[in-house]
Amino acid sequence: GGTWSFYHPIYQEEFLIGCYQACNDFGTANDSRKESYTDRLEYLLKLQDRNESAVSRIIGLSIETRPDYITDFEIQRLRALGVTKVEIGVQHLDDAVLKLTKRDMKVERVRRATELLRNAGFKMVYHMMPNLPGSTPERDISMFDELFSGEDFHPDMLKIYPCMVLEHSELYDIWKAGGFTTYTDEQLIDVMREEKKRIPAYVRVLRVYRDIPASYIKAGSTVSNLRQVMDADMKKNGWQCKCIRCREIREGEYAPDEFVLSNITYRTKTGTELFLSFEHKTK
Repeated sequence: GGTWSFYHPIYQEEFLIGCYQACNDFGTANDSRKESYTDRLEYLLKLQDRNESAVSRIIGLSIETRPDYITDFEIQRLRALGVTKVEIGVQHLDDAVLKLTKRDMKVERVRRATELLRNAGFKMVYHMMPNLPGSTPERDISMFDELFSGEDFHPDMLKIYPCMVLEHSELYDIWKAGGFTTYTDEQLIDVMREEKKRIPAYVRVLRVYRDIPASYIKAGSTVSNLRQVMDADMKKNGWQCKCIRCREIREGEYAPDEFVLSNITYRTKTGTELFLSFEHKTK
């Protein structure tokens, strides 16, 4: 979590060494913490090789960072560390909103980071924030049209974090002075409904709300079960989110011949993307 790229390289390497030592040793009499090494990256690679046959295997390694921290050098380093998924704080696709919120970057950096990450074979997660200062419900909804049209973006996964006003933040002072108004719960639900309708079947929505204690939130929605609210809204109003998580099978028994192979093809700047999945014929 946080901005991984901002941590000291020695801390990054020692942290991951500890992760692999713990998983490799779990359930055994070994204690690899007693092993000595001089080259951290070389030792980390050795631990990764051991992990391939360990009882507890690390099958994915996800880090979070800013789009403007993604460079050719950073890409090479993430590959060396064994990272498989990169989450980037995009927040919005409007330069005016990013400037107003002092994000200190432009949307062009998102485009560049996306292309670099995709070319290097990383899974990619965008963090998006409805209700930022300077935006509107209509602009937030159209932002999701932009995400999945053209060739610039098309993330593999999404985390959607509606903006909340917390005490001791600069936004809190602006809100208190009347310079910012958050969406009502009804407005936010309307925005989330329209955004989820625009998410294609090759995307997984990991979160639709950041779980911050309600007592900390001075303005903004405190509906922490927003995903459950969306599920109920689908049933009530007869629509279906097409994201992977909303469609995946969790209960019941199905025969293999009830499924067909689906192939979704879409273009990005990197090339042609193919999303393969087995889907039930009728569900």
